[in-house]
Amino acid sequence: MTPPLSPADLAGKKWDWIVVCTGIGGATLGHALAAAGRRVLFLEMGEDPARNPQVLTGDYLESHRLDAAARRAEDFLNAGRFSGRIWDATRRRPIHPLLGSGVGGSSALYGMVMERFWPEDFEPRRWHPEAGEHLPARWPISFSDLEPHYRAAEALYRVSSAESDPLRSGQSFAYAAAPAPSSRRLADSLRQRGLHPYALPLARTPGTPCGYCQSFLCAHGCKNDAAKICIEPALQHHGAALLTRATVTSFQADEERVTGVQVSAGDQVLTFQAENFALAAGALLTPALLLKSRSARWPQGLANSSGLVGRYLMRHYIDLFGLPSFSPVSQTKEIGLNDFYLGDGDKYGTVADFGPMPPPGILLEDLDHDRAAAGRRPFPSSVRPLLKCGLSMVMERMRFLALIGEDLPHPDNRVELGENGVDLVIHSAITESERARIHRMRKRVRRALGGWVPILPNADNLKLLAHACGTCRMGEDPRQSVVNPFNRTHDLMNLFIVDGSFFPSSGGVNPALTIAANALRVADARELAGDSHRFQIPPF
Repeated sequence: MTPPLSPADLAGKKWDWIVVCTGIGGATLGHALAAAGRRVLFLEMGEDPARNPQVLTGDYLESHRLDAAARRAEDFLNAGRFSGRIWDATRRRPIHPLLGSGVGGSSALYGMVMERFWPEDFEPRRWHPEAGEHLPARWPISFSDLEPHYRAAEALYRVSSAESDPLRSGQSFAYAAAPAPSSRRLADSLRQRGLHPYALPLARTPGTPCGYCQSFLCAHGCKNDAAKICIEPALQHHGAALLTRATVTSFQADEERVTGVQVSAGDQVLTFQAENFALAAGALLTPALLLKSRSARWPQGLANSSGLVGRYLMRHYIDLFGLPSFSPVSQTKEIGLNDFYLGDGDKYGTVADFGPMPPPGILLEDLDHDRAAAGRRPFPSSVRPLLKCGLSMVMERMRFLALIGEDLPHPDNRVELGENGVDLVIHSAITESERARIHRMRKRVRRALGGWVPILPNADNLKLLAHACGTCRMGEDPRQSVVNPFNRTHDLMNLFIVDGSFFPSSGGVNPALTIAANALRVADARELAGDSHRFQIPPF
């Protein structure tokens, strides 16, 4: 790898593609483009853990500084976390969700599960007719459009599994072989209840000691995240460039094209230019950047002629179910089951090993959030030490499974720009029909797992803002969507959005693999940014 150029030198070059942020979507797209010979520059607001000796690996930031007021922006950056201030307008409180900020984005924090959406996810209104017109009848792309790219993404991220989901028997996967799960007793118990457990597909390097570093940076070198799989090869082998600590402040554009991106890098404010721009800052920051880029030509924000930038925010409802008989392997993340994905005329989500639990102090903070949501006061300080001790004992004796429940789009659930020191404002309410579906999900999972099992309900806890998506939705009608079926914004012919913002619906599976597969689809559709002899994108 050649020595890095200075920010001013990078700004003086003309790039084929500038990719804003280096999570799964941006890194996968940029790697494919660079491998095809395109001149690619990655702009990342956070740190590069591979080159930062101050980085915190193998543990939660909260374990070191549980007092939120004492945490500095630098602490968050060194932990690979977003350091900005976010206000939950629905519950009227600040939140610090586990959002990645740094090379690899949120994939540097993920639990390594990379699993496909189901074919039924691409026809969402069929399963949720009560959602009405806000939920599209179908995505502009189909499962079959993504299937070859799913296989390519599985191979790229070296996804491994010992066995495929038996409920997906008609699909062919590109999984690498993995050792059989050690959780045979749990799998046998689930099968005896008529369920269909399988080995989770994990983007993990076999043969390395794995601590399942979920929600914090990996200390073991086993996690196949976007930094390891895409950014490093793009820099070392394909001539791409990377600028970290580069905060994009706005895009500049005329009526048809983005002409540049303004970046704050240290004490410099620079403008970078390219033929094409890919925005992949995540479903919260991507719309924020577009809304910040207001101008006389774009008074509502860039690419926002529809008025939908930031709207239709979705996430996943995460509930944890404790199994007290399977504690010896409580730190593993091996087993999943999709018996609740479709059934009883409804569509819920997947259930899988949660992996290592957060420290008791973090769990207690989450329980306080639940009490506040129910209109109750936080636990008094006099009982908190006892509660922490009790939580620690529970975690040592239980195996936790996570229910990932599908969220549905609503225009009032949205991201807005903050003021007075607040970076982002989030509105995320749960409708009565959604609450009823969450209750049905919990009841059905509990019954299947053996009746009464302890549950940590987190549907109302935005600190666990899991898998945010939908805020720049894809569609064919420019009046009802932000990007077209090729992920190009309807309004600007050289601006693409390739993170989870484009999702028309959230599905009930971790979105990482779908984001990666779609990024490969976009790169392929562009013929890697220039070769139009095989595939022609419809004209602007």
